[in-house]
Amino acid sequence: MRFLVNFRANRFSDGKSKHDYFQQMLTKCFTWGLRPDCESADSWYASLQNLKFLRKQEVGFLAGLKANRLVSGQPGRYEQVAASFNNTLSSSKTCFICNTSWC
Repeated sequence: MRFLVNFRANRFSDGKSKHDYFQQMLTKCFTWGLRPDCESADSWYASLQNLKFLRKQEVGFLAGLKANRLVSGQPGRYEQVAASFNNTLSSSKTCFICNTSWC
C-alpha cells in the first residue's frame, strides 16, 4: 500500500537544504511509529547524502537518477548512468535505481 504521509514546502531562507528537509520528514515519520520498507523519490532527492541516510536507517529506496550521474557497481569504479545502460539514455533522460527486495 502506498500513501503520502508527510510533505513540506521548502523555505530555503531558514538555511536548510532540500536534503535536510528530506531527512527531517522521514525521521518525523519514524517518531510517529511508521517504518516504511521503501522510500520513493524523484531525482531531485537522489543525492549520495540521502541514499546513505536511507541505508543507515535500513529503509529501501526507489529513486530516479539523471543519465549523467556517476554510479558505482564495484568499489572505486565509477561511470555515468547512461554508460551503464550502453548509452541508450540521452543526457536528459532519467532511469531508476532500487535497493529493495521487491523491485
